[in-house]
Amino acid sequence: MADIDAAVDTVSEYINFMVTTNSINKSFWANHNSKPWLTKEISEVIKWRYEAKKHGDSSLYKCAQKTIDKLILIAKQSYKDKILDAMSSDINRAWNRT
Repeated sequence: MADIDAAVDTVSEYINFMVTTNSINKSFWANHNSKPWLTKEISEVIKWRYEAKKHGDSSLYKCAQKTIDKLILIAKQSYKDKILDAMSSDINRAWNRT
């Protein structure tokens, strides 16, 4: 019985050693809470606004915020139209996040 336990411990230690020395640990960040109407253009203006705030340019910050508000209204309307169109043509497609 002791021989089996020793063999299991030896094999387990060898496996753990090989995994820790030969595997690569990678981490990544994923945002699962992104809104379906959030476009790349809106994200770029948000970054632009952030840079304006970081540099203390209040007039540029206000301009960026107004632009973001307008783009979000347009994007939400576009997304709403897309969903309503999908619902009128094929209800299954509408529920599969068109």
